[in-house]
Amino acid sequence: MKVAWYGNKIKITLFNGYQWFCQVFEKLGPSLYDFLKRNRYQPFPVELVREFGRQLLESVAYMHELRLIHTDLKPENILLVSSEYIKVPSSKKNSQDEIHFKCLPKSSAIKLIDFGSTAFDNQEHTSIVSTRHYRAPEIILGKLVVLKVFLCLILFEVYVYVFLIICL
Repeated sequence: MKVAWYGNKIKITLFNGYQWFCQVFEKLGPSLYDFLKRNRYQPFPVELVREFGRQLLESVAYMHELRLIHTDLKPENILLVSSEYIKVPSSKKNSQDEIHFKCLPKSSAIKLIDFGSTAFDNQEHTSIVSTRHYRAPEIILGKLVVLKVFLCLILFEVYVYVFLIICL
């Protein structure tokens, strides 16, 4: 096997001649979904959800300035920058009045990932890309639209942890 570096890409050549390029990225923390799952689906505090929302709106606005459509926005594709967390007492108690703890990320910094199905807004694209429950409105409508309502649904999910099924 032969490995060659090209910027942030690696070219891997196997003994049988097959070659492919892999991109190398920084190490990030868990997705919002994975963090919720490990935390027994206890929701994030509203202040943290607001901060996630601000960062998501900035990310999507930047992509739209570039005339790009992500097409696969969902909690699984929003990663915490750090894996570090703190334990705080939870408001939930069991029948024996035992105090339970929940985890909160130390940092609210997030990054949007998985640009594999990203499309230019003027590019032909199918409406069957992305996870159905999170299908972007611009994919359904075939053009760039304001995503305030759609992003609010994702943020509502991470705040209340209710899996939303949107039938369009």
